[in-house]
Amino acid sequence: MGAPIVNRTRSESLKSEAALKRFRQEGTSASRLNHPNAVAMLDSGIAPGGIPYLAMELLVGRTLAEELRERSQLPLSRCIQIILPICDVLVEAHAIGLIHRDIKPENVFLHKARYGEVIKVLDFGIAKLLGTDSELDRPAMTGGGGIVGTPVYMAPERLRHGPYDGRSDVYSVGVMLYQMLCGRTPFPADTKSFLEVVLNHLNDPVPPLRKWLPTIPDPVERLVLRTLEKDPSQRPSARELLTELVQVVRATVGVVDANETAMAQQPGEAIYLLRGDLLPGTEASSHDPAAAS
Repeated sequence: MGAPIVNRTRSESLKSEAALKRFRQEGTSASRLNHPNAVAMLDSGIAPGGIPYLAMELLVGRTLAEELRERSQLPLSRCIQIILPICDVLVEAHAIGLIHRDIKPENVFLHKARYGEVIKVLDFGIAKLLGTDSELDRPAMTGGGGIVGTPVYMAPERLRHGPYDGRSDVYSVGVMLYQMLCGRTPFPADTKSFLEVVLNHLNDPVPPLRKWLPTIPDPVERLVLRTLEKDPSQRPSARELLTELVQVVRATVGVVDANETAMAQQPGEAIYLLRGDLLPGTEASSHDPAAAS
């Protein structure tokens, strides 16, 4: 179990106007999203001496990346536990025009709350608010060639520097779900150059999941492959993915025990048992996946 951390608290001096602009955007992006599965921003400002800071909620636990290093392949029930809350927070983010742009295991935190595990999406700080200054996209962050994000998990339209929307996040969720189920990403970067990874995402068909996981139910494989379509118009939205994931797992209850997929979430959030029942202590809200169908 990881040590307690304060996620993404920033205490470094920013040396340029561009960096300060990005910092201000980070504060704006984080404050616009209020969701139980997004890390809460508690405060932001400029400290004495001119040091900008963001203070976020205290998290205890570890990232999904750490869990995958311990066990490279996760059971379908565990994957659903993790992916449904991620889809739920993306539904709300996309509804306000906020695209995360860097969904990956390092940015998913498995927080150990007093009432159980809560999935937290980290680092909305490089998120793009639709309609904001496009110059914020230009400086390189975690990729190359001016790309903001992590290329192994990045949608083809973003790698082309083309227009994009929330379905680029859905592609990243699909890559991550593929990795959780199969123990590898569709196009691993271990022995490839940055350019080779980019060309794989742009041109190569995604290997069938059953190549690595022969027991995967057909509906699950089909849905994951839909999230990885090269053409974003062929992918589900985050809301559609959330709804279809619930429907797919309900349809495969002979393979996946529905009770195992119930998530321990904080009271007030409407995350449903796959049999359609509310978790104890929860109540219906706008996060009901059924409302999206």
